[in-house]
Amino acid sequence: MPTWKEMKRFCEKDGWELYKSTDHYYYRKYMDNKVLKRTKVSRSSKEIPRFLWINILEKQLQVTQEYFNPKFPDFLAKNPLFNLVFAQIYQKA
Repeated sequence: MPTWKEMKRFCEKDGWELYKSTDHYYYRKYMDNKVLKRTKVSRSSKEIPRFLWINILEKQLQVTQEYFNPKFPDFLAKNPLFNLVFAQIYQKA
């Protein structure tokens, strides 16, 4: 299960707007079809409990686990050497 910090990072990278910061971070995202999505992120660094995470994915973020999980960490994806090695491995497969 992801941590609250990972959920916060996801919201920031996925275009969610931080509109309130109190004991929690409050995010919202206006979709193209004029739907407003909202979520609340704890300031804790702990892991999100499974039952709660499933609810957050389906009801608030409205994304799949695959969409939430990045394919590669940013520092690897931006590394030219990593991209070169990955391309060579991918071509052999």
